[in-house]
Amino acid sequence: MKKIIKTTVLLSTLFISSLNAKSGDIYAGLEWYGLSVKYDATDKVTAQIIGGLWGYSNILSVTTKGIYKFKERNYYTLYGYGALTSWAWDNGVENETVLGFGAGGGVEYDLRGLDREFIPLFVSADIGLQVAKFNHYRGFNGVGLEFGIHYKF
Repeated sequence: MKKIIKTTVLLSTLFISSLNAKSGDIYAGLEWYGLSVKYDATDKVTAQIIGGLWGYSNILSVTTKGIYKFKERNYYTLYGYGALTSWAWDNGVENETVLGFGAGGGVEYDLRGLDREFIPLFVSADIGLQVAKFNHYRGFNGVGLEFGIHYKF
C-alpha cells in the first residue's frame, strides 16, 4: 500500500511540475474507475494520469497513459494509447503491489458538436488489453472497456 502512495505522489508531482500549460491544454474529469487529469503535450500527444479506487474490491491503482491522436475531425478524435499502472491489492491478510501494462484505442467526442454553446465537455470510450500478474489475485488480465468524461479548461 505504501508503494502505491509513493508512486501516486511521485507521478502527480512529475505530472504537475512538467505542466507549462496554456488555456485549453488541461482536462479534468472521471475515467471509468477514478479521477483523471489529461494534458495536451502537443497537437497529437496527450498525457493522462488516473487515480483509481475500485469500490467493489480492495484494489487501488495509479495509471499513466500516453495517448496518440491518429485522426481528428470536427468533433471527434480517434486515438491509440499505451498505459502503465501500479496496482495495490489488500484483503487485510495478504497484500501486494504490482506493475501492469496496457494498450488499446478509442474515440473521444466533444459535446459541443451537439450544441456549439455547450461547455467544453468531452466523452470517451476505449477498448484495450491489460496485463497485471498478481500472486494472490486472479482474473485480472484481459480485454477491457473504459469510459470517461472530462471538462477542458
